[in-house]
Amino acid sequence: MVQSAIRLALNTHKDEIYDCHPYSFHINQVYQLACQYYPHDDYIQALALLHDKIESDIGKSQKNYESMTQITLFCRSFHLTVDVELLTDKSGENRKERHQKTYPLLARSKAAVSVKLLDRLANVSYSKVTGDMKKLKMYKKEHPYLVQTLNVWDDLIHEHIIQRIEDYFVL
Repeated sequence: MVQSAIRLALNTHKDEIYDCHPYSFHINQVYQLACQYYPHDDYIQALALLHDKIESDIGKSQKNYESMTQITLFCRSFHLTVDVELLTDKSGENRKERHQKTYPLLARSKAAVSVKLLDRLANVSYSKVTGDMKKLKMYKKEHPYLVQTLNVWDDLIHEHIIQRIEDYFVL
């Protein structure tokens, strides 16, 4: 499952950029964190690889129909569909509204919450390492709502990830 997810993620994001890197850089960051925190959980590792897949395809031209079909078939075959959809931001006027629509739904799935926290950890750590204080401040401002809505599983791994995120906010 994980090897197929790697191929699918690389194919999906091949023409995209994350800051000055190929988007696969970010996908790999989240995947490596998933391997660190969930070393024996292929489901979470595959979900980490595909967490931005639908958002990546939304709004693109018809040429991505084949890519969307691949992700749909892959997710169905491994029962990832619900969690991949939960990780996809709902539409909204701005980032805050998108999160207000997305996070309460996402909180229903422990696996989706795990990947969202890993995604945020990857983004926050990258912002800190590269000195992108604007993004770091944005993540810090959003953090209370993220924790309030997503930290509902009484999970020690989630607590540790949240603590690591908060450690990056110390300037």
